[in-house]
Amino acid sequence: MEDTRDLLHQAELRQTDLEAQNEELRSALELLEASREYYFDLYELAPVGYLRLNRSGMILQANAAAAELLGLDRVASKPQWLYQLIVKSQLSDFGLMLSRLWRTRQAQSSEMQLLTLNAKPLWVNLSMEAHTRAGSSFLHVVLIDITQRMQAQAALLENQERFRTLTESTPEAIMVHRDGVILYANAAARLMSGATAPLRDLVGTHIMERVHPDFRQPLAQRLADFGPQNRGRTVPIQVTLLQLDGASIEAEISGHWITYGDSPAVQVAIRDVTEQRRQEQGLRIAAAAFECQECMLVLDAEGKILRVNRAFSLITGYAEHEVVGRSSALLRSVQHPISLYEAIWSEIHRTGCWMGQVWHRHKDGSPYLALGGTTAVRDAQAQVSHYVINFIDATHRQQQEQERLADEAAHRETLVREVHHRIKNHLQGVMSLLRRFATKHPETAQPLRDAIAQVHSISVIHGLTAHERLTRISVAELTGAVAREIQNLWQTPITLDPCDQAARWNLHEDDAVPIALVLNELISNAVKHGGQASGGVRVTLNQGSSPEGLNIRISNTGQFSRAAAGPGHSGLQLIAALMPRHGAQLKREQQGETVVTLLELKPPVVFIGLDPPNTGCGALDLDLVLD
Repeated sequence: MEDTRDLLHQAELRQTDLEAQNEELRSALELLEASREYYFDLYELAPVGYLRLNRSGMILQANAAAAELLGLDRVASKPQWLYQLIVKSQLSDFGLMLSRLWRTRQAQSSEMQLLTLNAKPLWVNLSMEAHTRAGSSFLHVVLIDITQRMQAQAALLENQERFRTLTESTPEAIMVHRDGVILYANAAARLMSGATAPLRDLVGTHIMERVHPDFRQPLAQRLADFGPQNRGRTVPIQVTLLQLDGASIEAEISGHWITYGDSPAVQVAIRDVTEQRRQEQGLRIAAAAFECQECMLVLDAEGKILRVNRAFSLITGYAEHEVVGRSSALLRSVQHPISLYEAIWSEIHRTGCWMGQVWHRHKDGSPYLALGGTTAVRDAQAQVSHYVINFIDATHRQQQEQERLADEAAHRETLVREVHHRIKNHLQGVMSLLRRFATKHPETAQPLRDAIAQVHSISVIHGLTAHERLTRISVAELTGAVAREIQNLWQTPITLDPCDQAARWNLHEDDAVPIALVLNELISNAVKHGGQASGGVRVTLNQGSSPEGLNIRISNTGQFSRAAAGPGHSGLQLIAALMPRHGAQLKREQQGETVVTLLELKPPVVFIGLDPPNTGCGALDLDLVLD
């Protein structure tokens, strides 16, 4: 009985122990279930992806986030490998990462670009740790999606590259500064500042160093008032800037706040207006010059008047509204032919300008002399866009000039006539001395007569010039004077037979003395070689083969000697040396018992009228106006 009670007591104790153990087991199961729920919350429902890989990289387990991120099939029977999802360009990096992990047993982390099973590009931060459990090794992998961050970085880099491309290619100078220190300057800013090396000479310097001292204080005050809260662009202002070599330029600057390097900074736009200011100054000067005392007209390419100045209205009598839109031909005077207007067009088209003087008419029709020029203005394509005409009323000036020239000509003519008169008297004195010497020494009479005749021929020129116009010497009078002196010297009759119109021909003053000496030699030779023996010489003046020419025919009885005409004859050598190159020709021939010498004179040696023609190339006066 006692044994039975002991066994029962031990059974009760055993039951109590079992119940206690059962309670502990039930509690452990509840804790395990709670742990499993906690693990599920941490692992399965985590916002980041978790993977479990074997040593070769095969995916053994993936949480929901990882499966969704990578597009994995969690119930697929086919093995899935992580390296198959990594882009080819980063496979080598992934291999090195695994190698370091197994070698060092230290956690590894890197940013990787993946391509999901759905071919969707993905950027992740990939962290791996190595574990060993129950004799087998495996990897825990954590995947954090950083696609948006990488896209934002790429967009930022793209924007920065776009900003750099735009600022480097723009012709406008751009600088970025923070607290006055230059952080960036584009190519245009470096060129404007005269920087010899990219950025080095500008970046890191204070922006006020590039400002002229006269503008530093107002610009510094403007920058102080322009805080980061003013996000708009400042009103452009004009300042004088300094280049690195100290040269100054005129510039227009404006600025606005930007984010540069994750911090606020001021971007300054600079435009070089040096040339613009120079052009504006030129325009102001041109506007002042336009209202000068000269008449000025601006025409379009078709010759229509666009603008005139006040001097034009004062001189011509036309108000501006009366001529604008009309052709400048309204200024023409009837004193000029159409050929002059055609000439001016040709001149302007050929050279782009013309200068001269022409007659214009006032609004009331009265004429005035305009002195000035016309200039063609061309555009960037070298096409004529405008014409500018300027002139002054030179009528009074021309009258004064004509009066002055007339007075000078009168004084000159009086003086020259007096000089010619004195020369003639001196030459006559020389001839008188020669005659006395010939009388005392008869053996010298023959050569002295020739000398006296030559001196007399020159004396005749001066005698005629002393009482005729300076530019005109009558051929008939000169021939008669030379013939009379030879007749007196040789006591041989010389008959002068001029035609009715012989008095019309005059000698040019430059050829008067040579022709006088030629006539002296020809008539003297005619006297000496037959005329003296046969009783005389005949000199005839007739019109030549052309209306402007004159023939002087000298005839005497005798025989023409070829030997006398040879190179040894001093008289003929003198004639050949004196003959003008143009406008004079000498012929000799035998007509029966008569020797005929023919001197043919043509322009420019002779001319018909009071004044010789102008053979120079004087300036052509063309009209200033355009048709």
